[in-house]
Amino acid sequence: DQTMVHKPDPLVFDPTLRRLEGYGITDKKFVLYVGDALNDFYAARDAELDFVGVTTGFVDAASFKKAGAKHIFSSLAELPALVFGKGKA
Repeated sequence: DQTMVHKPDPLVFDPTLRRLEGYGITDKKFVLYVGDALNDFYAARDAELDFVGVTTGFVDAASFKKAGAKHIFSSLAELPALVFGKGKA
């Protein structure tokens, strides 16, 4: 809502990335975007952000996989294991 662009345009992340820079987070490898739609995946991919597809919304695991998502979860409860190094690679 804070940009004139919308997903799947990767520029949608620019305000957030600038804000993160203010906190010293300048490397995109420290940013993980979680979404439940293919437009979420395409925007994150094109912005060079790591992405987790969650199948609680519009898209099933097979569709995320076909699009190229590396991380696909059926629940957000799986997210801490990935973030803290004990999850799916």
